Amino acid sequence: MAELINREAALEARPVRREALETARDADGALRLSFDFARPRWQCRLGAPEKARRTFVLDELGAEVYEQCDGKNSAGQITERFARKHKISQGEAEHSVSEYLKTMISKGIILMEVDRE
Repeated sequence: MAELINREAALEARPVRREALETARDADGALRLSFDFARPRWQCRLGAPEKARRTFVLDELGAEVYEQCDGKNSAGQITERFARKHKISQGEAEHSVSEYLKTMISKGIILMEVDRE
């Protein structure tokens, strides 16, 4: 199980995009992310192919956050930019961005780099 970190450490963590992720823009500006993955053995035993492809479509706001996940920007920096650009409070931006980052982590789209003291 992943080790829990406090709020300050979470804001200092740097989101990083998954390697081998293919990206493409749709005509409407949505960002399409695709990657291959190995299925669990039990699915293969039931007849599913070993390899599968997963695709996610990010809207404009999701793409804005995702594109800043370069391993250089911290979650806090992304949050500050989001708040300024969309003229919302820092607290609202922190909640929205952190929930979105958690969702991208759970889907395997990004990882978080955390500096250990």
